[in-house]
Amino acid sequence: MALPPHLEGKTFADNPQNINRNGRPVGSKNRSTILREIADTVINGTSIDDKPVAGTAEEFAMMALMRKAIEGDIQAIKELNDTLYGKITEKKEVEMAVNRNDDLTTKVLSKIPTEELEDILNADNE
Repeated sequence: MALPPHLEGKTFADNPQNINRNGRPVGSKNRSTILREIADTVINGTSIDDKPVAGTAEEFAMMALMRKAIEGDIQAIKELNDTLYGKITEKKEVEMAVNRNDDLTTKVLSKIPTEELEDILNADNE
């Protein structure tokens, strides 16, 4: 595959002196640290009701997301719901016969995560 013109002659194979053999310098910040610092930066702006307010960049990002949700942006609404209430997990309803002390009953198992249900079924088969 040919390189774009602006990258020709700039590969590590062409310039082995450009390889950082020591890795990332000790004490350098990773992306999440830099992003956290930016998110914690206090800035001036406007609130949802367009009043001047000071807050963190993270708060303004959440207000922008809230504005989009209020305007009807479905993806923004989903993101807010996931943030506020947690992601919805798939619920499955399983009907099975359970025999306890020779008393055969039918129970409907719901609101049980699939992994736990599998553990229950495997325990009953042992």
